[in-house]
Amino acid sequence: MFRNILVATDGSDHAKNAVDYACHLAERYESTVHAVFVVDTNVTGEPALSSGEVLVSELEDYGRDVLDEVLETAEYRAIDCEIARRHGTPHEAIVAEADDVDADIIVLGYQGTSAASAVGSTASRVMRATDRPVLTV
Repeated sequence: MFRNILVATDGSDHAKNAVDYACHLAERYESTVHAVFVVDTNVTGEPALSSGEVLVSELEDYGRDVLDEVLETAEYRAIDCEIARRHGTPHEAIVAEADDVDADIIVLGYQGTSAASAVGSTASRVMRATDRPVLTV
């Protein structure tokens, strides 16, 4: 049913739950998990010769650590997994990654690191920006 499962992660608890659920689906359907971490350049700005460059570098390092955890989880569960880091507006980057990997479903936490409402803004925007099924965990 699902060949390619995209899971978006920001390292939050909800995103970790989404990774676990995406891996569960991948085990059940013998799918590939594609994990993406987005550096939100609307908040940080694109790297330049400034303090913004330092912040972007720190976020990229954090993203690398988060994606390494996803790889470890997938490896432990014997699931095929590919990772990607993107820069940009999170919901746009997630939808673009889903298009690039031809995801059959997008899985993400219903809230991210800045949980201000019942459904986070990124999850809500992803749902509105794609025709693909979206599962919030």
